[in-house]
Formats: sequence, C-alpha cells, structure tokens
Amino acid sequence: MLYLLNVDKEVTGTFSDAKLLNHNACRAMKRLSQQAIARELGVSQALVSLSLRGKRQGIAEQTYRRIRAYASAHGYLLRNESPTGGAGLETVGYLLRSPLRLAHSSNFFHPVHQGMHDQLRERGLHTTFLGSEDEIELPRLVEQLGQDANYAGTIVFGQVDLAFLQQLAEVPRPLVTINARYPGLSHSVQPNEYEAAEKLLQHLILLGHKSFLYLGSRQPSAVSLARRQGFEAAARKLGIEMGENRLFEAPWSLRQEGRVLAEQILERHGPRHGTAWVCVGSLLARGVIDAFHRRGIEAGRDISVGTLDDSPAAREEEPGLTTSGTSPEELGREAAMLILNEGRERPARKADYVLPAQLTPRESTGAPPL
Repeated sequence: MLYLLNVDKEVTGTFSDAKLLNHNACRAMKRLSQQAIARELGVSQALVSLSLRGKRQGIAEQTYRRIRAYASAHGYLLRNESPTGGAGLETVGYLLRSPLRLAHSSNFFHPVHQGMHDQLRERGLHTTFLGSEDEIELPRLVEQLGQDANYAGTIVFGQVDLAFLQQLAEVPRPLVTINARYPGLSHSVQPNEYEAAEKLLQHLILLGHKSFLYLGSRQPSAVSLARRQGFEAAARKLGIEMGENRLFEAPWSLRQEGRVLAEQILERHGPRHGTAWVCVGSLLARGVIDAFHRRGIEAGRDISVGTLDDSPAAREEEPGLTTSGTSPEELGREAAMLILNEGRERPARKADYVLPAQLTPRESTGAPPL
C-alpha cells in the first residue's frame, strides 16, 4: 500500500484507493450523494459516477472537472484525484531510493526537499510524497499518475534500480533524478564532486597540510563512488600521493560508522598518520570528531577534518565542519525548475545538470601542528 503525504496541507491517505483525506477529517465531513450532485449540476447520475471514479473516456474535460470540483468541495472522497487533495492544483511527486523512509531523519534529502518545495510553492504548485522505491506498487502508480490531469512531474531522490526508473519513465510527464544519472531516461541534477574535492584540498594545502587521509563509504551509491573518484582525481592533479593506507572506507556514511572507522585508524596508525582527514559526508565526519574527543584530540588544532558535502550536520554542532560541496537546497530548487520549465510534456531531450561546489571554511580545519 502506498502512502501519500501532502506537505502543504498536512493530510495523508493512500494512493491505492485514492482516499486522500485524513480518516478523522473524512468522518467529520457530510458527503452529498451522487444523485444530489447530478441534480445540482444538471447532469446524469451515471456521468457523476464515472467522473468520481476517475473515468475520463467519453466525458468532456470541462464537465469532468466541474463534477469533481463540486464533489470535492462538498466532502466527496475522490478516486484518482490529484495528490494535492483538491481540484485544479498542480502537483509534483517525489520518491525516495530504497531503503530510505520519509519518517527517518535524512541529513541530505530533507534540505533537498525544502529547496524543491520552496521553488514549486512560489509558482503555485504542491509537492506530494509518492513513497519509497521498495514499497511502491509501481504499475498501478504509473497508471494513476498518467491519468491525473493535475500531475506535473516526478523527482527521484537518489539512485534507484534501472528497471524501476524505466517503468517510472512511462508516465508522460517530466522526470528528474537527483544525485544519480540515467542517460536517455531522465534529466539529472548532481553536485560537482571533483570541484568540491579540489577546492577542499586546495584550502588544506594553503593551511600548510601535506599529509592527507580519505574516509569514504562502501555503501552502493553513485554519490559515494563519485566523491571518491573526484577526490582521487583532484589529489592527482595537485600532486598528492594517496597510497592504500591513506584511503579508508566504512560500510556506510553514518555517524556511528565514522566513529568506529576513526578509532580503527588511530589504533593502527596513530594520530600523526595524516594531519588532514577528508570525509565523504558530514555525518561520517561528526563520528570522526566523536572519536577524537574520546582521545583528547581537537579537530582543527591537532587534526583537520573536512567534508565533501554541505548538509545541515556540518553547521548544527560545534565545532563547525569545513565543507566543500553543492547546497542540497540548491539541488532541490534546480530539480523543481526543470519540471517547471518542461511543462506537461515529457521532453525528448534529457539533460544532466552539474551544479558548482562552494567551499565554506569552519573551525574543523586549521594549520597542521608543528
């Protein structure tokens, strides 16, 4: 069963039966009968029944919309209604890669959604959560989205299975992926991982660092791979030698994983193995600093720590993390603009947009110890 969340109206429901109003609210509403609607609008009851079930064939568009708008305004629960829960409001749907869930905190995708939401709201559109990759009944969703006259397009957060995206691309609306590329299937919006790594390494070199470590992640995602590749390419360009004992990977880019990985590095190699540690993400970097605290090591004074993203975790605690990356909010805004610029039709041309990185120095980096 697929759960929808309308961010703007704070209502929930299921797309499987398309009852898009909160259950408690529905019980409080007095619903007109189909016969009463037909009488008020001067149409047949059969026409009302078909329209309320989302059956468009053979019904004039103006009549179809008029029936549904009148019924919705009088408390009727509509099938195949626009996910905004009201007639005439255009909607952009978004979904998460597996195994992410909306209820789980996300250091990256929450600000991405905020940027997308803000951009669309300025143009009078709403956002609707379609579900997570591994919980969606995709054939039915594709059919329903294709029939929804108020549906403007889909934005996918993260890397999903190719077959999943191929099926999703059958919806005749613009499709945009964030942090993943699918040439020929969708637009994509991505950060410039090479530029982010180069800017961070240049910053650390200017501070006087010559000994670097890279702490990445083995999680099967395009982002983790792109950041490591970007780091290695930037290091080669800048003449930085990175042997095997200077490239480390945790199973996932989470805080706990960062703490464990840092403790292993310190135990095996000691605190002078590298004066500057570059992390794949802010959560992993926070875990590294947690491990430092346990050993009396101060980030920015004893060992510098930088991260290849620009997420809220970098600035919500002390010390602030030096970051180099693309704002997640900007990724969301750019994805929304692609939907807005394409209009209703699925474009024949697909474009990959790579957004520039920005370096933001904070307390976690400083000159190397003497």
